[in-house]
Amino acid sequence: MENIDFTRLSSKGQIVVPRRIRERLRLANGDLFLIFGSDDTLVLKRMEGPSLAEFNGILASARKSAKKAALTRQDLEKAIQAVRHNKRKK
Repeated sequence: MENIDFTRLSSKGQIVVPRRIRERLRLANGDLFLIFGSDDTLVLKRMEGPSLAEFNGILASARKSAKKAALTRQDLEKAIQAVRHNKRKK
């Protein structure tokens, strides 16, 4: 298996993914990972956002739902303002 290498846990709890594996898997600075731990096993899974086509599908579905619910742009703006207001309170 070409994707096997060794690394150590730092005093700050950090693990370095070896360069050879980062390059082979095309990992980039800022990539987001899900980590799962069980017994003595850790599994890392890179989390990726939707592709442009998937995002457009999500957006089309949201627009269809908003239209069906008869939401207006003003409704959306009010909802955004309410969320921002509540976020500032925290």
